Amino acid sequence: MHPKSSRFCTNPDASWHVRSGLDGAAPWRRTPLRFVKPTVPQFAWVVLAVSLGALACSGDRSVTTPVPEVSRAEVLEAMTPEAAAAIGSDGKLQLATPPNTGRAQISGAQAGALAVPLARYYLPYSRAVFDAQRGSPIAYQKLVVCAQPLYVESAFERLAIDEPSQAAHPLQKGLGPAWLVKLCPPGGAPQMNVVVSAYSTDLSIDPDGDINFPPIGGNNFFPEGIPINEASNGLPTAEAAVVLAAALTRRRIAGVPKLIAPFFRDDNPLGARWSLILDRPARLRTAEGRIVETSEVYISRVRDTRKPGSRTWAAESPQPTDVEVIFVPQGRVGEHMNDYLARQKAETHVMRAVRRADVPISFIAAGADQ
Repeated sequence: MHPKSSRFCTNPDASWHVRSGLDGAAPWRRTPLRFVKPTVPQFAWVVLAVSLGALACSGDRSVTTPVPEVSRAEVLEAMTPEAAAAIGSDGKLQLATPPNTGRAQISGAQAGALAVPLARYYLPYSRAVFDAQRGSPIAYQKLVVCAQPLYVESAFERLAIDEPSQAAHPLQKGLGPAWLVKLCPPGGAPQMNVVVSAYSTDLSIDPDGDINFPPIGGNNFFPEGIPINEASNGLPTAEAAVVLAAALTRRRIAGVPKLIAPFFRDDNPLGARWSLILDRPARLRTAEGRIVETSEVYISRVRDTRKPGSRTWAAESPQPTDVEVIFVPQGRVGEHMNDYLARQKAETHVMRAVRRADVPISFIAAGADQ
């Protein structure tokens, strides 16, 4: 049992005050009287999880592309000479460093350091969920980071209410950039993916290796068991995405791929897509037979393994400039429940999350025009 398991007796969900986050869904369980130090990790990622599976993309019936094993020579052949300069001697791409968003962010190494104790100390309390996702028992106590964490850029600008000198509001964490961390037992296959908000700068590691959570907060993590029989449906490596996109479009890739977050109403953060710039426009055919011409394609994991899915996408046109989200104030340490509920009623409001001009949020599944 976790050495701090007594903390689980008072507040089963430290993220309750986030309430609906974005879409006005039912609130999470609440503390009876006063705000207390969190008792479980804030891994609900409420603003993204509430709409999981609510909407389906238009290309669910298109052909699934398997993830290839690619060589350095294949990656070199798939890229322009200028872009290929980012390929190392080991065949791995040197991905871009995280952009400056105007707010402090944790590193990939820090994200991994948080994901491991999350998996070891907290996720076993929900083992029924994660073991079911995997289809086999997960070795929580043995999990370690087994791949370089991947940075996922947000599709949205920082919220107007965000104050970078303070800890990020859970809504901002849910809409912001993140790290994808893959966990596996030593020498074993990956068993869990953990999304860690890049804005989780208010978390730290205790001397005993546990996570030190702030008194109030949330939307730091989104964990998921990796299906044991569906490894080929996962997010391809950057190198494999390059080869897939080049084969699909018969074009060369003209830049280093970057991961972008999915629209929160369409998928959770693990549905991130690689964005790949082509050296010249290509024609793609959608599942409905429509032809689209594009200079950028997107490669994801297979979106829904319960039915034929797609991992290749084009951006829809036009794209929304912003979307509505619901801001709900956080509680304050020592604040009585009645006082918070009154303030919540007064301060909760709809606001706009502005989409970044260079990152789409609406996609359509598309394959080669043959």
